[in-house]
Amino acid sequence: MLCSDSATAIHLSTSRQDAGNHVFVIVDNGSPRAVFEDRTFPCRAIGLCRYPVPAGKSIDAWLALVRELAAVVEAAHGVIWVDTDERYILARQFVSGSAQPRQAPDHPGNESNRIISARKHLGDRYVRFPGWATFLRSAHVEAVGGRDKLLAVVRPPVVHDVGDLLYIQLSVSVEEALLPETEARRQALIELLSPIIVPMPPARPAA
Repeated sequence: MLCSDSATAIHLSTSRQDAGNHVFVIVDNGSPRAVFEDRTFPCRAIGLCRYPVPAGKSIDAWLALVRELAAVVEAAHGVIWVDTDERYILARQFVSGSAQPRQAPDHPGNESNRIISARKHLGDRYVRFPGWATFLRSAHVEAVGGRDKLLAVVRPPVVHDVGDLLYIQLSVSVEEALLPETEARRQALIELLSPIIVPMPPARPAA
């Protein structure tokens, strides 16, 4: 179904009402939004899981589903964010917001500003700022020194091979996602990936 010529987008959710919708997934398959400068990106997948999850549900099950989806759509790259403010998650997912010079380089607005100018190379030449969990292609891993170096520098406690992707999770559980030691691992990953993180757009010429 995901690769069907007749399907342009698939939306999955647990409820029609936002209050009861603790998870959703959107997969664009060749829709106009997935075309940039005449180049078609076969799939773009976006998902959200709110926390805490309802009784009987599991974040680990959601993460397993995300990894399975990444394999099915043959993802080139991916990031999972955790934040106390859902607006920042959505801004990153939908690449919205304007540059915020006074904020950190990976502020959603600043990252969006970078991506808009180099989107056609995202997942190929460049990657996004890493999040709590990040999918990297083997070419990305090799570009920064290889798997052994990455694991030694970042020391991620959870690692999975997902097709050609290496899945790196920076804490064992989501409850630890915002702890200082988890952020320290993320900063180490940012530094390691800096040569291939989507660059700042060219400066505008002076008027």
